[in-house]
Amino acid sequence: MLDDEAQFQARLMTAFIDEADGHLETLKTLAEALARAPTPAADTLTTMVRAAHSLRGAARAVALRPIEQIALGLETDLRALASGERAVVPAELARLRSQLERLAREQARLATAKDAHHG
Repeated sequence: MLDDEAQFQARLMTAFIDEADGHLETLKTLAEALARAPTPAADTLTTMVRAAHSLRGAARAVALRPIEQIALGLETDLRALASGERAVVPAELARLRSQLERLAREQARLATAKDAHHG
């Protein structure tokens, strides 16, 4: 039974890593678009909010608190940008890049740990 549970957890983690990679790629691509556009399209920020929200929920589902917390901060910042509460200025873009780099490091660490454990 323990082997079944371990296999189930490994499958969940693999699914999370795959999903998280997709969300992170979306966020990085759109962050680059934000940096190039003086006035971002509303759908760019909306898509980024959704990706951050989905990543946060997926991290919560597999109890990855560090990724969940980074994604929550990112989602909060993106909502503020999308609502106009904060402007898309260089300081905000730098903050987004920093959060995305933190997410990428956490996901890389997770993938490395998974590979070491199962590879």
